[in-house]
Amino acid sequence: MPVAIDCQSYGSASPPKYATRIVWAPNTENARWRWDVGDTAYMRRSAAQAASHNLKIAQSKVATDVSCAIWRSQG
Repeated sequence: MPVAIDCQSYGSASPPKYATRIVWAPNTENARWRWDVGDTAYMRRSAAQAASHNLKIAQSKVATDVSCAIWRSQG
């Protein structure tokens, strides 16, 4: 499962180009998780969907024109 995330966008391409770096680790607790990367509006929708599945924010980053986040279930 993802345990750390970093993201950035490159220029004003359409569709946008994002670079994401994710650190992965074994999911020994069998946790539910999700990660997403996108613009502010997309990330708001992702956060609402994660919350509807009882996932809590584990890490997030906001950079210029892009945000990324990891949500996890609480064991």
